[in-house]
Amino acid sequence: MSPDQLTILTAVMTLISQLGAAPMAILLVSLFLSPWLILVLVSIAQHRRFEAVVKMYENNYIQTEGIKALTEGYSEMTKGYRELVQWTTAEVTEAKEIALNNMHCPIVRKHARPKDIPA
Repeated sequence: MSPDQLTILTAVMTLISQLGAAPMAILLVSLFLSPWLILVLVSIAQHRRFEAVVKMYENNYIQTEGIKALTEGYSEMTKGYRELVQWTTAEVTEAKEIALNNMHCPIVRKHARPKDIPA
């Protein structure tokens, strides 16, 4: 070994003898185990975040199913309204034609020409 390495080794041994074995062991264990401890803490945090994301997607699915049910109900409702609008349009058209062709009304007869009046 080189003299520099021997000097460093002697200094480390002197430090261990002055501090004692317990503080140095704690220091070494904490240096070796701290990355693993940090890894565990990060893993727990990631797991909680993942669970929150899963819950969010479950809620979105429930909302989507509710919206789908609403749109199906709205579709059924609009079918009924479409039939009502068609019926109303037909009735109003029929009423308009009856009003235009009403020869019993004096106002309509006044504007009618003799050839318009059926025999």
